[in-house]
Amino acid sequence: MDASMPSALVLAIVFALVALYALYFVIRAAVRDGIWLARAKETAKDPRSGPGRRAKTPASLPPAPGCPAGSVRRGRG
Repeated sequence: MDASMPSALVLAIVFALVALYALYFVIRAAVRDGIWLARAKETAKDPRSGPGRRAKTPASLPPAPGCPAGSVRRGRG
């Protein structure tokens, strides 16, 4: 029985597994960096929101459908 053929096959499989393992960590790092950049972009100051712009508070939002414009929703008392 010739041992070179199974040895070559095992060696090829080992190299393939090492390459896939390295590729896994490269993709994992790229995804992690992408998530980090996306979160940084979300938290960065929006140039459209300056000191002169108001945030949308419940009072500045339009009334809900079916509610009169001047009504105030009150809790149970």
